[in-house]
Amino acid sequence: MFQLAAEGNGPSKIARRLREMEIVTPGTLEFERTGRTHRYDPSNPCFWLSSTIVYILNNRDYLGHTVNFKTTKKSYKSKKKIRNPEEKQVVFENTHEALVSQETWEIVKKNRENRRGKRVNVALILSAQ
Repeated sequence: MFQLAAEGNGPSKIARRLREMEIVTPGTLEFERTGRTHRYDPSNPCFWLSSTIVYILNNRDYLGHTVNFKTTKKSYKSKKKIRNPEEKQVVFENTHEALVSQETWEIVKKNRENRRGKRVNVALILSAQ
């Protein structure tokens, strides 16, 4: 997946390729291991969503790091989680074996930033006139 992204493929194209290759989704693997059906679709065990690809490509755990304090709560009584900015997150490097090299991670990150930078906000253009 990271190799496909490093080659310049976007999340939708990667998801399509994984579907064609009939690679089972993380939800299907979770169901097979634990029996939980939360993210499992029995009619489509290989149906990848581009949002799943984006989540995986942004997940620093694949570098072998552990990231703590990703979320917080306003009160211990609240169930609503609030995402912490990266400055407040704590990263413990090399806590487990990396599945992706740092070089590949950087290439994917750079490719994704370049792709996202090309999008044009139509409302912004229309409001400028």
